[in-house]
Amino acid sequence: MKSLIHTFIKNPVLVHMITIGVIVFGTFSFLSMPRELSPNLNFYWMVVEVWYPGVSPEEIEKLVTKPIEDEISDVKNIKTLTSSSAEGRSIISIQFEQDINEREFKQSAQSLRTEIEKVSLPDDAEDPSITELDSSDLASMLDVVVSGDLPELKLKQIAEDLQEMIREIEHVADVSMWGDRQRQIRVAVDPSRLNQYGLAIAEIANAISAQNLNIPAGKLKVAQSELLLRTISEFEVADQIYDVIIRKLPTGGHVRVRDVATVQDGYEDWRVITRLNGKTSISLSVAKQSRGNTIKIVDQVKTIIDNYRKYRLPQSASITLVSDSSTFVKNFIQILQTNAFLGIVFVVVALFIFIGFRNALFVAAGIPIALLMTFTVMYLTGQSINQSSLFALVLVLGIVVDDAIVVIENIYRRLEKGEPLLTASIEGSKEVAVPILAASLTSIAAFLPLALLPGLIGRFMRVIPIVVSLTIVASLLECFLILPSHIAEWGKAVHSPARDRLMSQLLNPYSKLLRWVLRWRYLVLSLVVLAIAGSMVLVASGLIPVDLFAADEMPMFVVGVTLPSGTSLEETDRVIRQFEQQSLSLPKSEVNAVLARTGFITKNNERAIIGSNTGMLVLDLVEAKQRQRSIEEVIDDLRAQCQQIAGPESVEYIKNDSGPPAATDVEVLIKGRYFDQLEGLSNEIQDLLSSTDGVFDVQDDYQLGKEELKLKIRTEKAQEYGLNVNRIAQTIRSAFDGLKATVIRDGDEEIDVVVKYIEAERQSIQNLQEMNLLSRPNVFGSPIIVPLKDVSDMSRQRGYATIERFQRERAVTIRASLDKKKFQRRWVENLVRLIKQTIGGDLEAFNLLVEHTRLSSPAAQVNEKIQSFFDQATIRYPACNISFEGELAEINSAFSDVGKLFAVGMLLIYFILGTQFKSFVQPIIIMMAIPFAFVGAVLGLINTGNPLSLSSLFGVVALAGIVVNDAIVLIDFINRQRQNGAGKWRALIKGGRIRLRPIILTSVTTIFGLLPMSLGIGGRSETWMPMASTIVWGLAVATLMTLFVVPAFYAVIDDLFPWKNREED
Repeated sequence: MKSLIHTFIKNPVLVHMITIGVIVFGTFSFLSMPRELSPNLNFYWMVVEVWYPGVSPEEIEKLVTKPIEDEISDVKNIKTLTSSSAEGRSIISIQFEQDINEREFKQSAQSLRTEIEKVSLPDDAEDPSITELDSSDLASMLDVVVSGDLPELKLKQIAEDLQEMIREIEHVADVSMWGDRQRQIRVAVDPSRLNQYGLAIAEIANAISAQNLNIPAGKLKVAQSELLLRTISEFEVADQIYDVIIRKLPTGGHVRVRDVATVQDGYEDWRVITRLNGKTSISLSVAKQSRGNTIKIVDQVKTIIDNYRKYRLPQSASITLVSDSSTFVKNFIQILQTNAFLGIVFVVVALFIFIGFRNALFVAAGIPIALLMTFTVMYLTGQSINQSSLFALVLVLGIVVDDAIVVIENIYRRLEKGEPLLTASIEGSKEVAVPILAASLTSIAAFLPLALLPGLIGRFMRVIPIVVSLTIVASLLECFLILPSHIAEWGKAVHSPARDRLMSQLLNPYSKLLRWVLRWRYLVLSLVVLAIAGSMVLVASGLIPVDLFAADEMPMFVVGVTLPSGTSLEETDRVIRQFEQQSLSLPKSEVNAVLARTGFITKNNERAIIGSNTGMLVLDLVEAKQRQRSIEEVIDDLRAQCQQIAGPESVEYIKNDSGPPAATDVEVLIKGRYFDQLEGLSNEIQDLLSSTDGVFDVQDDYQLGKEELKLKIRTEKAQEYGLNVNRIAQTIRSAFDGLKATVIRDGDEEIDVVVKYIEAERQSIQNLQEMNLLSRPNVFGSPIIVPLKDVSDMSRQRGYATIERFQRERAVTIRASLDKKKFQRRWVENLVRLIKQTIGGDLEAFNLLVEHTRLSSPAAQVNEKIQSFFDQATIRYPACNISFEGELAEINSAFSDVGKLFAVGMLLIYFILGTQFKSFVQPIIIMMAIPFAFVGAVLGLINTGNPLSLSSLFGVVALAGIVVNDAIVLIDFINRQRQNGAGKWRALIKGGRIRLRPIILTSVTTIFGLLPMSLGIGGRSETWMPMASTIVWGLAVATLMTLFVVPAFYAVIDDLFPWKNREED
């Protein structure tokens, strides 16, 4: 290192070239990196989907879900296996362990695919679709909505034009269209006419298919040329289907399609109905690939729309953007960038006040150089500019100048002694190389273990310790290789009486107070221990609310509505319209648009589910600063207005935020073999939750299915006619669901021709019983027509809408949301009451107080209530067991993991300090600054009202690596004084006086760098303000404690073990 410093100072041209290179490549990297809200996360989550149309959930479970579950159960690294068997579809979700790496996940994913290929599924079931999900799969960037007073076909053409153009944009993953219908030619068969002619519906489909052909017929050689032969009998218009001959009559005539059916050129039945602000519309949901730039892609979409509006859009049509996430991303990134810029300005001002303008420029120049180095590495490793990486840069602003401050102070100390500029630059840098390296390593030792935090939130936060560590390394390179060269070339010795007077005004009162602290050191340490213990009690008592992750809310929310299974799409849409009307009645100053979708829902971070009994509304709100009410207040208002709407089985109000997918406040998993017990227990627990004040949106995923009309085929009788179960089932499906007979081409469009009963006849059980089945031909060659009732028995039964399974067992999950403020307020009131009773001598109140503090979390209180109920209900539900998931489980897991990594960081810091000071005891003295920071962090949480979240906990861990640097500077100088013969008291006081300025300066620069973020000067971020505030408060208190209490603790250790704190050979 020392020779390298010498080489760079001697070669300023090389330094300038490197500086220019860093600026060029760093700027290019910064401009080229994708901009997105959050880092793209691989969830280590795979979904297997199998379609088997027309099959009941019970059969799906038996024939599809269980065979796949059994086959894949031994695949390595699977954490949870959940499945949902619904009518015609099986979805199996595989969540892998969160602590595996990318390579292990890929291996497990390949093993999963291999095992699924071994599964023998029914012939009519489609091949399994296997998907790996990441964060880009869960939500679209925006919805493009086409609406207007135009025919359905014209609206669809506009939507298809836009869809095609948007798909051409680079890094667009998918553009899904909702609210459209495919054109369809329907052959509507009258079953009474079929019976009249003795026909089966399959004969009609076969006849139409046979008439619409375009078949190659070989080659014909004519002279010396070849002609390709093709037999063509294609329909050009739908009306030609009327003339298709189905069968020749014994009388010599023919039965044609026109005799038994009508041909209708129209559209398929609605699957999803979409409206924007009450008007029929078609929406396009645009999703990006993981490496796509949200802002860039949305800007390109807007350009396409602007051009389309200008040149092609009819006047009666409109195109509207809804749920535009790029606006939120831009605003959020702008907030972080503004706070970063203000942080740099604040740091430079602090430097100017303490070390002068010229020196401040030298030090401040290192900030952009270190950041640009970091941008280059981030770009080369495929990172993006997102909230996590930007906050990491804001966090490190004040830290990166610490080493430069020490270097420049040491160089100018030598200049003041009369050394030449070049010699002072070389020797001054070499002299502090080792302590600066040690201080930087302690910061990295505290941050870097956090990169090992497992789980989804761990990967969301992982970029912070990595970027911070990269920037600290970059700042080390800058301060040793670039800064000394610049000082040697352009620096000069300066003296500022004004700054000396400022420090003198601080030194005199500091010296007096330090002498008092040293005299009463045992009292002071006792008070400090009480403060630390009190802070720990405050956290443990629950007086400080606990939250997993405080995220910034996007200006939108979703209302998810589910009606009883079997509800028709028309009835569901009638209910959705009522929610829509209430949503549109909200003030226009708060709501930009209301996008309603019937037959479609997404919730709980799951993929889209299509069902006739589901619907959702997306309320696109104006920006928070432009409306008077918060999202919670708007939701509460809408919830109150919609409470009287009859019909829904469950209603959810779901906010979107900037953080990783979060668990529900309360989540109870009930497992068991028998659905009657699962249903009974679930209903009782839901009743319990609904009757608890502060609990709302209670629901489970158990649903009774549609009423089923089951046909039991009399196999022997059917075989007498040459019929089998599969053939009968296909005939029934053809009549009631429709059978695709052929395709008619209209230009580039292919239109399905579907044969089914007329709508009125598809609503009659008698028509089903009288349905004709086409049997094998008789001796005269004519097929035998057999009524369905002759070969089947019919019964009615209600099944299940879905069959949920967890870890290969049937399960029901109950979810609920909590009014945490109400729970916290009630908990504090009870706490005060129990404390008063305990002080009055009530021993029973004391026992209740201990139990009360254990249940400080609202979710813990609710879970305890459910567990107590279940303990009593076990006798009624012996085959069931429950477990608690949800936010509380994630909090406990995440906080435990952070605690373990914090311990690892502390061991690394102790190892680094022990190596530097060659002592076992002095690292403990230095690390006393860490609990001081904890006291400050707790005071900060109380003062700001922020909850103890994972974000603020990260701040506490980060403080451990920051605050020890001040103590290192102080103890190192005290040791030097004592080695030079100074007594204990003289060394302590002189060490404190001389190191006062660098300690204050390094702390002030870090505080000033984070002050704009912690105060929200450049814009508020609920995600990152708690961490910034925690560090600011913790560092402020730790700095004061370091200047006074660390010397006192040093003195106490010297009193007890005089040999322990001296340098050990």
